[in-house]
Amino acid sequence: MLLPFLRNVVFALAGAASLGSLAAAADDPPRHGTVVLTLHFSAPVARTTAAFGPLAEAVWSPDFSPAFVFPQPAADVAGAVFRTPDGKLWLLHDFDIASGYAQYVITGKSELVTLSIRATPDASGTAVTMTYDITALDDRGTAHLAKVRAHAAAMSAGMQEAIGAYLTKHAN
Repeated sequence: MLLPFLRNVVFALAGAASLGSLAAAADDPPRHGTVVLTLHFSAPVARTTAAFGPLAEAVWSPDFSPAFVFPQPAADVAGAVFRTPDGKLWLLHDFDIASGYAQYVITGKSELVTLSIRATPDASGTAVTMTYDITALDDRGTAHLAKVRAHAAAMSAGMQEAIGAYLTKHAN
């Protein structure tokens, strides 16, 4: 059951917060921010949304290598929990392929990220909006937030190319 796992994550985050104040002075860099990426694909909503599952992403993004904690065997399903080589713990909180929605909660030592992915039909395929809500837990997290903001356009272009190629190759 996931509830004990989530309770441990909350306790771990509360402990991390108590180690140092998350309150920032007026001249400190922001500790929270939102980055939005917009992509477009010629595939239908369900097939496009499926490409954002962790197993599918491991195909189109060679550096993404999820090690599943749950379920076993590994599957792209809501409730899946996995680690990535950078030490982050991921929860695929919601994964509704038919409605075009996926949401991840990602924890690292320095940041907490909620990634919401919304795919909607349009005249020529599917529009995808990826919203990263990032909260820095320390200075390294603040640097991560700044890096994501600075590289958002490059991230978007890279994902557009990689996922587009994946969808073309895996067309049914």
